[in-house]
Amino acid sequence: MQRMSEDRTELDLATPANDRNARELHRARRLLFKQLIQVRKDRRYSQQEVADAIDINRSGVCRFESERENANPTLDIILRYAHAVGAHISFDVQKMEEVDRGFSRVQAWSGHTPWSAPRIPTSKTPQWQR
Repeated sequence: MQRMSEDRTELDLATPANDRNARELHRARRLLFKQLIQVRKDRRYSQQEVADAIDINRSGVCRFESERENANPTLDIILRYAHAVGAHISFDVQKMEEVDRGFSRVQAWSGHTPWSAPRIPTSKTPQWQR
């Protein structure tokens, strides 16, 4: 990025720093999806159960969980998926120059939500709790 004025920089995506940032964002995206999928599997929820809980069809969950580059769920779907499986997502936004100076890194992890995730009925759930 080249300086234009005191408070504004020229947008130039063809720099080594921007290439590094793009790779890091892509890595963080893949890690986020991998961790969310692992939480679903650890809790033994099926794709259909999650799809029902977040009100999309099963093929939408399959696309979300695929490694294909054209699988591009909205942020809303990602957050609903995380809530349904009982995962916490944390965002950390930094200016690239702060990241380049080593102040921070993009991080994604999963954990337990501070609120109750919606109950996903399973075949093991008694009928009266469904």
